[in-house]
Amino acid sequence: PGEKQAASATPGNFYRIWCLREAMSKASGTGLAEVTDRIDRVHDAPGEGVWQTEDGADRWLLTHLAPKAGYSLAVAIRRDASDDTVEWTENSIDLWWP
Repeated sequence: PGEKQAASATPGNFYRIWCLREAMSKASGTGLAEVTDRIDRVHDAPGEGVWQTEDGADRWLLTHLAPKAGYSLAVAIRRDASDDTVEWTENSIDLWWP
């Protein structure tokens, strides 16, 4: 399913997708235009955790966490195709929000 379908399924999905897209746009420096460009980027992302995805030529390391009701935390790291130096686990997230 696309982001629009996933976002409309539950209010939590909308905020998860919005926060992940916003994190990606900030990391890439493109601003909010990328958040609202109607290109699916994170629709298949899990509700929480750490994962990798590709968007065109970019590889992304993403995480989303809902630390408590009404809050959403997303972090995006854009990676070069040859960059394998970033190691990020769910334990890393626990350091932010114990």
